[in-house]
Amino acid sequence: MAKVKAATNESPRERFLRLAPPRVDAALKKISLIGNLARSGYEYEPSEVKQMIGALEDAVAEVKQKFARKKEPNKKVGFTFATPFKRSAA
Repeated sequence: MAKVKAATNESPRERFLRLAPPRVDAALKKISLIGNLARSGYEYEPSEVKQMIGALEDAVAEVKQKFARKKEPNKKVGFTFATPFKRSAA
């Protein structure tokens, strides 16, 4: 069943501030539960731990990349010098 967007006067900023904290909190709680698997009541191979940590790192890198793209929406295509070219007197 598709979600229906509720008609509100909430700005994109307000929506971000409302949604981000509980989503990050939920993610941190799940990561903490994964950390509990390191306790002595479980058996695991180093390769399995490496795979889990790798998957988590990949997911964090993907989120970082998504936010980095948002910061640079008007990135120019083409080439320009960082500093203006000055001709020397010959």
